[in-house]
Amino acid sequence: MRRRILASVILGLGITWTFFRVEAWLSIIPSWVSDIFAFPGMMIARFLYPAGIHTGSGTPNWWWALFLGSVLFYVILCFCILSFFHFPRVKSDEKNPLG
Repeated sequence: MRRRILASVILGLGITWTFFRVEAWLSIIPSWVSDIFAFPGMMIARFLYPAGIHTGSGTPNWWWALFLGSVLFYVILCFCILSFFHFPRVKSDEKNPLG
């Protein structure tokens, strides 16, 4: 369980960080694709800044809220995927019930 949590945190951070960096540095991703990937983080960030980026002094923190919201979403998504594909280990005495 700890390995899945750690792996999902690393994967979630990696997915979000890579996506935001590729979008910012290369600009090869169309805007509608970046909007799709940023949408879950935007929905989470809206709880912190209900008016969006137009809150005056809250504008710099909006991007942190967007990034952390995206990280939270992708960590949960990775954990669910890893939990779905997790198969419990079979002990050696349980492999062959007859022997």
